[in-house]
Amino acid sequence: MRRVADALVMYLLVFLCPGTLASSPLAADAPWVIPGFAIEPWCTSIPDVLGIGCPPPGSPFTSFLYAGTRSSGTLYEVDASGQATTFVTGLGSTIDGLAFASGPEFGNILYLSVNSASKVAMVFSGGGTATFATFPNRPHGPILFDASGSYGGTLFFGMRNTSGLLRLNADGTFEFFSPGPQIEVLSFGRGGFGTGMYAGDGTDLSIMEVEPDGTSTTRTAGGLLNGPVGMAFADGGPFGEYLYTGSYIPKTVLRYDTDFAVEIFAGGFSNIFSSHALAFGVDGNLYIGDYGAGTIYQVRPVSTSVETTTWGDLKRRFR
Repeated sequence: MRRVADALVMYLLVFLCPGTLASSPLAADAPWVIPGFAIEPWCTSIPDVLGIGCPPPGSPFTSFLYAGTRSSGTLYEVDASGQATTFVTGLGSTIDGLAFASGPEFGNILYLSVNSASKVAMVFSGGGTATFATFPNRPHGPILFDASGSYGGTLFFGMRNTSGLLRLNADGTFEFFSPGPQIEVLSFGRGGFGTGMYAGDGTDLSIMEVEPDGTSTTRTAGGLLNGPVGMAFADGGPFGEYLYTGSYIPKTVLRYDTDFAVEIFAGGFSNIFSSHALAFGVDGNLYIGDYGAGTIYQVRPVSTSVETTTWGDLKRRFR
């Protein structure tokens, strides 16, 4: 009976709703996402796309999304339709992290972590650039600005080689803030996760919550998470109250609920490995930078219907 059911479902997929397989795990040549969402290429004109970020409301950076690159040293601005144009060049390769700052001390400036140049660069809304801070070791990438002031209103920076999380002061100096062998991702929580700082550690494959005094508590470790890449929080609506993070192996996007129960949300990517590979846009959709495919994907909610139902879900319905 099981084989009969499988055959019946295959018939329904192929003849009654062609295209369903394109969004299922059976489609190895394209990314897929769980039922209730659709994923599609959104920007394909940045072949070495790496870190991505969307400016907050009210920012003088008016493009929909900004994207750093792996080899060209270029920062792109991308409009709401996915069309990319050069914003600034000559920054150095491996532009991995983006943090939009505000306020009198750090200004309305975009701060970038530039791995190859061992520096944090400043990019101004008019297009000018300057060096903000340099490091004795090559930084890994995650950078975060505390807009709320709960953590001192400064920049934070994850380091691989110096084993920890740094606090960057407005004069470009830095100090040790919190331990962690290999800080891969940084973000502030939203919704049911609270507004604290969260960090992903690439050594013990964990997600930690970091307090304003630098102490940390491990919230989850191991399991499906094998190398955190990118972190973004949703605070309700179609994306729910979840923490979304990429897993370097096997190139999936996971989501955690507020109890840190985890499930695979999307997969089939070519190579997502940036510290800032995930970002929510002002439209509420999730954007994923896939360096291996040279593509930024858009994930958007869709109505749950037979056209967007996956193979596994259809099999369950027919049994």
